[in-house]
Formats: sequence, C-alpha cells, structure tokens
Amino acid sequence: MPIVERFEAHPRFNGFRIDTGALRAEVIELGGIVTRLEVPDREGRWGNVLLGCATVADYLAPHPHFNCLVGRYANRMTNARFALDGRVYALDANVPPHHLHGGRHGFASRIWTGSFMRGASPSRSPAEGSLMRGAGPSRSPAEGSLMRGAGPSRFPAEGSLMRGAGPSRSPAEGSTDGSQVILRLRSPDGDCGYPGALDVEARYGFEGATVTLAFTATADAPTPVSLTAHHYYNLSATPGTTALDHEVTIAANAFLPVAETLTQLGEARPVDGTPFDLRQGRLLADAMAAPDAQMRLADGGYDHTFALTGTGFRQAATVRHPASGRTVAVATDQPGVQLYTGNTLHQAPGHSGRYPQYGGLCLETQQFPDAPNHANYPNAILRPGDVFRARTEFTFGVDRSM
Repeated sequence: MPIVERFEAHPRFNGFRIDTGALRAEVIELGGIVTRLEVPDREGRWGNVLLGCATVADYLAPHPHFNCLVGRYANRMTNARFALDGRVYALDANVPPHHLHGGRHGFASRIWTGSFMRGASPSRSPAEGSLMRGAGPSRSPAEGSLMRGAGPSRFPAEGSLMRGAGPSRSPAEGSTDGSQVILRLRSPDGDCGYPGALDVEARYGFEGATVTLAFTATADAPTPVSLTAHHYYNLSATPGTTALDHEVTIAANAFLPVAETLTQLGEARPVDGTPFDLRQGRLLADAMAAPDAQMRLADGGYDHTFALTGTGFRQAATVRHPASGRTVAVATDQPGVQLYTGNTLHQAPGHSGRYPQYGGLCLETQQFPDAPNHANYPNAILRPGDVFRARTEFTFGVDRSM
C-alpha cells in the first residue's frame, strides 16, 4: 500500500508526501500544486520529472502556473467576457484585454483544504465522459464530422460513447491499493467575475505508477466550468535541458487554431499535413522546426488545444523520452488537451536554476477554450442540480526499446 503523510509545507498551508514504490510525489494545499514527482529511468535511477519553483514559498509569488490546479475556467476567454442566459459577464482581464486560467486570483493561487485517505483510489464517475449529465441539451450537434465543409465545425455530442476507444485503465471501483490526496475549495459568487458560488473537489489518486486527477464541482447558479492541471514535464529529469528531445503522440484529427493573441477563432482544422499531426508520434524538435503560421503565433512552439478523437474515457496522449526511456501516457474523459511547450519560460527561475525556453511541456486536459463564446463548441455550462465531473490519468513507465 502506498505511503502517504501530511507535513507542514509552509506556516500557511500543509503538504502531502506519497510513495507508491513506483513513484514519489509531493502535493501542497496552495494551488493544489504538485511540487515534485519522481520516477525511475530505464537504469533504475530516480529523477524529478516536473519543473517548479526553487522553494515552496516561491509559489506564493507569481509563477508560470507551475504544476497547479486551474479554474474556474482553464485557458483564455476572449475579451474577458461571455454571455449566459441573456446577460453579459465581465471577467478579470489578467492578460489584457483577455482572461486566462480563471484570472489573477484563480484557483492556482488559492489555499485549498486538504486531507488524505489511505487504501483508496478515485472511482470512475458515473456515465464516464458525460461531465454535466442533465444540464440541458448540449450545444454540440449530435451528428456530423468534426470538419465538414467551410462552415463552423461540428463536435461529437456530449455524453456520446465512442466504441473502440480502447479499454479504460482506471482502477476498478472500490480499489483499495491506492491512496488519495483530497483538496476542496469554495469559489464565491462573483469570483473573478464568474456568476454563482462553486464548490470544487479535486482528488489526486496514487496507485503504482499511475496518478489520477478526478474533479467534481457543483454550483448554485449557471456558470462556465473547465478544470485542469498545469503540470510541466521534462522526462529527462536533467536541469537546464529542453523538452525538444521528447516524442509526443496525441490522438486528435483536428486542432483549434488561434488568433494573434492566442484566443480562439472558433473553428477546428484538420491536422493532416501540418506540424499538428502528432497521431503517429513526433520529436518536438522535428515538429517545431516546420514552418507554420500557427506556431509562429506561439513563439515557435505549441500553445494549442487538440480536439481529441472519441468520447468517454480514452487514451489521449503519450510522451516518450528516448534518452532516459521514461514515458507518460495520458487518458481522459475531456474533449480536448492543450499542448504547451514552455514557449514563454525564457529563463524563468526554478528549483534547478533557470529554465530555458521549451524547458518543459504541458498536457492540459480540459473543455474547449472560450467555449461560452462559441456556439459550435461543446457545452461547458454547469447548472444548479448538476455535477461537473472530469477525470485524467497519468501513467508513467519505461520503454527499454528506445
């Protein structure tokens, strides 16, 4: 059974240490941040595969969203506003004139209430892949290809289950082989401009070499919700290196292009023939070397959402580091994953000195960015009486064939 213990990470908040035998981690109540995640390479040498601040106290100051929980709505909201039920809501424009990751006082900077549980893993949510069952009809048309014709793209119906997506690797209901860190937060009505009070629970489960993150949330008024984790991975575990030697595979036939300010254009584009075709796996150095207007907008890297194939809980992405043999596989029930390649790190200070540009990569599973402003995107509105559910698993391993 994994070892889990609470400790005082800072006079203002606690932390939790976990050791499953296959991985070691530390999570703090501030922002639900994972401050360390250690796994072995093919030679059995342990290393921390996350970027992060030099000290726990440094997380109290602004940082590049290192390894935190993000909300109330992940990614960008164009012009820091949205309309809902006939009313326009103005949000905190923390990247003027737009809104990013819930605002300057988003969930990443809040102190959550933490606890832990031994001998349990987060169980699979009912109707896996149906995040807001009973929330009213999805605005996503039930039929149609993701990229048919020149008009607005269509997306799979919310809650529909994709056959042949592969078996879920989720632990069985009632599993007693893992341990959980449970984090809770109440976001009040008007928080950064969002309507309604939101009660959020994030459960980090640790079992073997798998880390599970399961969110639930309820609201007392209609509100947009998209919750994710902003883990920065560098599987080399070597200070000062980039993630350009990582091979990334993403199960997506389309991506969501962005404007100059990295806000949504409201459409999906096929990945075919572009650097966004990662279906067979590509080294980032090779993919990012290809000339592409979308990548130039993102400082030469990726800062884009991929529209994942299928619905329900399914495989989303895999990252391999040939030199160390370390791998991480990502499975989720969310419609999209944001690939961010650390384009703006630019010597950001961290626990191993200063990080270079492209020093790490993020795979942020989430609802589509700016969905409340795009009627053709999957519905991301949580209404009273319904429950938001989102689940992602990160499974670490070693590929000895590389």
